[in-house]
Amino acid sequence: MSSIAAFQSQTASMIVDIEKKQFQQFVNIKDHMEKHSTYNLVPDKYTAEIKAVVSDFEIRFRDIKKIEKLVEFISYLFNNSINHSDIYEIATKFADTFQMDHVILQNEIITPHCDIFLKARSSLGLDFWALVSNEKYPSLKKCVEQLHSCFGSTYLCESAFSYLKQTKNKHRSRLTDAHTLDSLRLAISNYKPDFANLAEDAQTQCSH
Repeated sequence: MSSIAAFQSQTASMIVDIEKKQFQQFVNIKDHMEKHSTYNLVPDKYTAEIKAVVSDFEIRFRDIKKIEKLVEFISYLFNNSINHSDIYEIATKFADTFQMDHVILQNEIITPHCDIFLKARSSLGLDFWALVSNEKYPSLKKCVEQLHSCFGSTYLCESAFSYLKQTKNKHRSRLTDAHTLDSLRLAISNYKPDFANLAEDAQTQCSH
């Protein structure tokens, strides 16, 4: 999420750099301008391209933007700047995002701030949530677990792309999307069918 925010800030800086014709981030353009002083560069042509990328980027990551405050909250649970108004807003966002009871979530967000055991271990980062009781904070823990699942390892994604490249080659041009999906499931899944049980359930053909 921090990488997304950094990219958006960088693109904004690029636009300002071009509009002011400084070109500190575009050394090739700057070099060209110095060599051809009479060249009239139109900034709008370049800023329009960058803005198009930014717009597409925002569309692709709009769901991430919706949970940004929630991720920030679970990362800094004991932030001293959080007030009752913030807690109400965070509880509302959690409740709307994960379809849970607002009042229960609000109480579960307030309670940890009075828990000395949890406060003493707040420096553990995201590992801190493993110490939070499921019995005492069931709704909040469920929300946190679902948020954590959004940022899992990219291994499966990378494996899927690698296998997809092997599967959909020029020699298998007639492979349907359904069959491709089935192939990907087999490739990246650890599931092993119980062939013995399947064979027992199957109706065998009687000899004639």
